[in-house]
Amino acid sequence: MNNITNSREGKQPIFCGARVVGYVQGGTFCKTIHKQHFLRTPPAIANDISVLDDAERAGATIVRITDLDTRTVYTASIQQIQALGVRFNRGFGNQIYLPLSFWSINGKSPSAGSAPKKVKQDQLQQRLF
Repeated sequence: MNNITNSREGKQPIFCGARVVGYVQGGTFCKTIHKQHFLRTPPAIANDISVLDDAERAGATIVRITDLDTRTVYTASIQQIQALGVRFNRGFGNQIYLPLSFWSINGKSPSAGSAPKKVKQDQLQQRLF
């Protein structure tokens, strides 16, 4: 984890390797992505496990993902992602995805009412990025 904090804005950058992928501010890990970076099968948002771990160590309890193409905001707790998410590795490191039905979308409650269905590894989208 990188311990550099931008004190003027109160943001702590979160890295994946040498690249800043988001920041923690006020207990929320904030990240922006484009629609093509969403998992298509199943419809979900995936994150590097190490990134979520670093965000949690920096004080985040909530993840907020903003789709840069539509300005849609997806929110879930790190606890929910860890409890309901599905871990996988398709050649881009250890990741975890949470189906879109478990995310709060633009402040609306998630539509899912139970744990996500397990998806076989060969049904996952071959490439995230």
